[in-house]
Amino acid sequence: EEEDSGDAKWVNSFEITFPQAIVWAVLGVVASFAISIVKERNQSTFLRLTVSPMSFANILAGKGLACFIMLEFVMVALLLIGHILFGVRIASSGAMVLAFLFTGVAFVGTMLLLSTMGKTEQAVSGSAWGIMILIAMFGGGMMPMAMMPSWMRAICNFSPLTWTTLSVEGAIWRGFGLSEMLLPCGILLAVGAATFFAGTVLLRRASS
Repeated sequence: EEEDSGDAKWVNSFEITFPQAIVWAVLGVVASFAISIVKERNQSTFLRLTVSPMSFANILAGKGLACFIMLEFVMVALLLIGHILFGVRIASSGAMVLAFLFTGVAFVGTMLLLSTMGKTEQAVSGSAWGIMILIAMFGGGMMPMAMMPSWMRAICNFSPLTWTTLSVEGAIWRGFGLSEMLLPCGILLAVGAATFFAGTVLLRRASS
């Protein structure tokens, strides 16, 4: 039976909560890669890479590509599980591809920036998860955005995960077209570019 909640209509409740699974999967991958970078720095593996014939840009590109591939793999795997086991439907395959691609771009940069939040694995793990839980709380990770009060939705605009959640919802049950996907995808791209730049600068300083 179809239910109505404000601006959203759906049949399968799993379709409403599925973006939350994506959010926590993304955060898990980001935390793992951020911790791996600081671990390599402490074990001098990163130092050996920087004195190799590879440029610093190539090293970061390799780290970023590995993180991006893992993010896409995890999101696609969750989508298949959700579709096969829980009947999660996709209103627009093209919108879902865009949501996954731009989420990957945004959180590769975020991973790089978070890896500079401390000098030890424990420090990076604590600071990274502290920040990520906060942005998850206001990004659809704790509660579906359609069920949030209006004041909370206003705060949510400052969380990058909000735009991941919105883009995934748009592909599943909001029925977003290309024009409606432009805003969340554009913000995710901007987040990725800004955090990748900041992370690169800070990591270069820490490695020099």
